[in-house]
Amino acid sequence: MITRSEAIELVNRFLALWDPRPDNPRVVYEPNVKEHPDCYVCGWNSKRYIETREDGYQLAGNHPIIVDRTDGSINVLQRSGGHRRVPAPLPGGQDAAHAIVARRPLAKPSKVLDS
Repeated sequence: MITRSEAIELVNRFLALWDPRPDNPRVVYEPNVKEHPDCYVCGWNSKRYIETREDGYQLAGNHPIIVDRTDGSINVLQRSGGHRRVPAPLPGGQDAAHAIVARRPLAKPSKVLDS
């Protein structure tokens, strides 16, 4: 069973791989994490927006990320109404964030969630 803190860690690590931006990383907004019987629903935004609340740093179109409490898999909602499931743990090599969701190359795809 995945705990709330583990779900937050998984989503933060996923966001770092999916959209790497060292100057303003995407992070989970912890007060908005909702706990349900079989999942966690995690809202996220840019770190600068969460820290400053300045509208210029706020992201648009970022749908919640859902973490399965049983196996830690990540489900990313899409604007089309569908979703993509990222198996847990995220695989090595070409990571799931690249292969399943982003469909664009990462700066360093060898850095995977193996730590």
